[in-house]
Amino acid sequence: MEDSNNLISFEEFKDKYIGTQDSKLRIDFDAHANQALLGTLITQMRKAANLTQEQLAQKIHNKQEYISRIESGKSDIRLSTLLKILHILNFKLQAVKLEG
Repeated sequence: MEDSNNLISFEEFKDKYIGTQDSKLRIDFDAHANQALLGTLITQMRKAANLTQEQLAQKIHNKQEYISRIESGKSDIRLSTLLKILHILNFKLQAVKLEG
């Protein structure tokens, strides 16, 4: 068991073992992590809406395999497709005021 004084944040861990925020490896890592997170969120929302992958695919005029790839984090998703999915799943986007 490690001493709590040796703990580092996840950002520090990534800096040390993957690369700094501006390195290609880190940018790729973060992009893939975000893709996987988005896929997981879409899966949870789809299931909460009691839809199968096939049903969701039909509603956005696409194939079930595409939904599967999105949900597994293996496919990039176009913004227009993401917005369609969010609309179908009744997810409301809320604008935030940016400082500056």
